[in-house]
Amino acid sequence: MGEPSGFLMPELIYLSPIMGHTLSPEALSDLPLIDQSPDDNQPSSQPPIDPHQDKAGKPGWQTPSLGTGNTSWCSGRFEPPAPAWNASHSPNANPPPVFGSQPHLGPETSDYPLSSGRFTSSVASSGPNWAWSKCVKALREHDHHVVQGWKEDVDSLLVFAGLFSAVVTAFNIESYKLLQEDPDERTASLLARISAQLEANYTTKTDTLLIPASDLHVDARSVRINTLWFSSLVLSLVSASIGILTKQWLREYTRNAASSPRENARIRQLRQEGLTRWKIPLTIALLPFLLQVAMALFFAGLLDLLWSLHRSVASVITVLVAASLSFLIFTTLMPTFSDDCPYKSPQALGAYLVMQGLAHIASVVALKVYRGLGWDRPTWPLVIDPLLFRRGRRRLAAWLLNLVHRRYFASWREREMAIVHDTADRLDHRVLADADATFMEDDFLWRTISFCLNDTECPAALHCLHEILAHRADRVIDGVPFWRHRESVDGGMNMLLHLVLDILPRIDSADSTGIEKALSVADNLCRAIPFETEHWDTIVLYQRLFDELAKLLTRALSVKMCAFGVMRKMWARSNAPVRPPGMCSVC
Repeated sequence: MGEPSGFLMPELIYLSPIMGHTLSPEALSDLPLIDQSPDDNQPSSQPPIDPHQDKAGKPGWQTPSLGTGNTSWCSGRFEPPAPAWNASHSPNANPPPVFGSQPHLGPETSDYPLSSGRFTSSVASSGPNWAWSKCVKALREHDHHVVQGWKEDVDSLLVFAGLFSAVVTAFNIESYKLLQEDPDERTASLLARISAQLEANYTTKTDTLLIPASDLHVDARSVRINTLWFSSLVLSLVSASIGILTKQWLREYTRNAASSPRENARIRQLRQEGLTRWKIPLTIALLPFLLQVAMALFFAGLLDLLWSLHRSVASVITVLVAASLSFLIFTTLMPTFSDDCPYKSPQALGAYLVMQGLAHIASVVALKVYRGLGWDRPTWPLVIDPLLFRRGRRRLAAWLLNLVHRRYFASWREREMAIVHDTADRLDHRVLADADATFMEDDFLWRTISFCLNDTECPAALHCLHEILAHRADRVIDGVPFWRHRESVDGGMNMLLHLVLDILPRIDSADSTGIEKALSVADNLCRAIPFETEHWDTIVLYQRLFDELAKLLTRALSVKMCAFGVMRKMWARSNAPVRPPGMCSVC
């Protein structure tokens, strides 16, 4: 075995017959070692390693990751990787992940700075253009997604505006005639006048009577209907015209204007500031609002016409129109008041920004009132729950402080990031549980979700695992999952028990309820797994089960009794050549 080079320690690979088995440092000399140190003639791509300091700042060697294993010399501790896995014994054809370890993400790429603050040779040789190019690329990708969404919205609005304008035009062709004199009525009026004059000439001896023509009179209903419908048509055409203009503006915004990445970044920033200063996002958000106003005006004119013709028909149409407009108003305003409401649209964003502006004005007024009352106390915290006070004066002061120091967001993304930061653990739990419920594949749970569970905080991971087990159980009674007994070894059942045993050591020793809950689920899984069969998977799982249960025999009395009960049941059923650790000492 070669000596370690100046840049890299030799990696050690070994095979252990039992998963989770820990070897003492004295036994390392008996392990088969494979020298994977790089050739002395080959240049090393790894950074130099300080033999006297690791990542945590403690003395000890630091070695690269070994795939799914975790081999390191940190503070004199050796953590072995997973044993070799036979494909015929696993739930799928591929080797399983190592429980309790993180997946290997591969060596660090040479295109990024090292932890020491120095750049690699490839980055240093490329110059500052590399960083500017990466920056411009990230900004351009963000702009592309935003502009693409705007264009899709505008395209949909243009189609709707065209169809709606055609419908309104058909109604206007008939409605504008109500503002003109009817030719038939004019002819009938002239004939009536002629008849009256002839009759007067024969019955009287006076001069011919001339009956003056009556002035044109248009009723108020006709004026209202035409005003509403023509206003609707104008707003629809205006929204279509503005939509065409916005597409031209966005095309110019995304166009590259320079060959240098740094110049492109400057031009992009100049355009971005102009886009914001000239309210282009607000203009795009107003387009659907204009169309909705146009549709509301059209419905108002339609109802006015129907109420003058037939009350029954007008009543039915009024109910339908009221329901439609109520739905539009509801979906526009709800995202402002509900954080997880999915009804996010440009018009909803406009309403949200208007409400944010009003709230900001209210906070300024509240600050003036607070200072005017002489309550400006710098010793008070920024946020105080008004319900903590009984006196009305203090409660009012706390309410004003909350209004003054309220956080405001300029977009949906800012608000979502704040919510994600506050509820990260719950969202991790829901993400993994929903992912497993969506796919229901053992391989996906085995290779993806298990690693994510190891990277999740223990309380959230415990709740997530319990939900996954309840979803995969044969039945759930009082929130506890149960499974039917299998006659043969089921890789999926073994995998579920491995997940339980993987999270069991992570539970806080003070959380006796969580440990007992995990042990109860493990007991129900053990009842379904045929431990009587001397199968290789069964032996590995059985040994790991007793290893983890033995560690719990020093915990609280309730945990100790629960762990001992599971061990006693499994020991009575097993024919496997496995010695349960700690059994003799407890007995």
